[in-house]
Amino acid sequence: LLLLLCLLPMWMAMPAAMAASNHAAPVSLEGRLEHFADASGALPFEAVSPADFVRSHFVRLPAFRSLGYGTDSHWFHVELGPEDSDPSHRVLTIGSPELEALDVWVQRQDGSFETHALGYHRTYEGRPLTRLSVLSLDTFPGMHLYFRVRTTNAISVYAELLAAEAFTSGETRANFFHGLYFGILLIAVALYAILGARLRDAVMAAYAGYVASQLLFHLGATGYLPVLLAGRSVWLMDALPRIGWLGAAAFIALMWDRLLQLKATHPRIHRLYLFTVALNLVLLFFALQPS
Repeated sequence: LLLLLCLLPMWMAMPAAMAASNHAAPVSLEGRLEHFADASGALPFEAVSPADFVRSHFVRLPAFRSLGYGTDSHWFHVELGPEDSDPSHRVLTIGSPELEALDVWVQRQDGSFETHALGYHRTYEGRPLTRLSVLSLDTFPGMHLYFRVRTTNAISVYAELLAAEAFTSGETRANFFHGLYFGILLIAVALYAILGARLRDAVMAAYAGYVASQLLFHLGATGYLPVLLAGRSVWLMDALPRIGWLGAAAFIALMWDRLLQLKATHPRIHRLYLFTVALNLVLLFFALQPS
């Protein structure tokens, strides 16, 4: 309650800040992106970008959706119209946050292209320290944008053009709610860990481990780990969410096993729960491999 009361003035001020920056409507690229999957993963931009290749190989996606898992290089293309260039200075955001390698080609007024290396695994030097892939650009009618995604996570791509003020206020709001969520998780971890240790209660200790695992997983899934680590350790950015994913499964099975006292009441189910815990611990070895 004290935490919520302290944050209430900031929360109440946010709608006014949002309203002040809503003069330029965001431009969603949903339903406008054209997609091509390069199974070889070796085609360069010079081979993919010609108009003839785009017409014959790219297919328009009806909506933002997951393209599943795979080792293909996924190319996306969009051509901006007159309605996309008012105001001309925009911020391009590309998600989801878990895209490991994202290369963007932005057309200049003279027809040449400027290249940007973004993504979950890329360094943050020279680009905004945000959870999304962000580019500031000056748009014009007929401008072509290309971007290539290479990832072992689910290929889920969405993109939007925003005025700078709208992007700032939107990220402020998102960071506020995510910060509130992660703060509550941290408080819960500390509280149940202390209670579990003082009371020697395995259920509370297991629940603390479960919430801590959820915290690690969601920090990775929402793109905050690269921000916290400043992109310094690719292995750690991958390992922590995996630890959270498998750790949550192990801790929740352990918690319910102790809570329901399965060892005394249902020995066979107790052994099944212990097998679940052991399986997740074994899988953790594979999850920590860089490959």
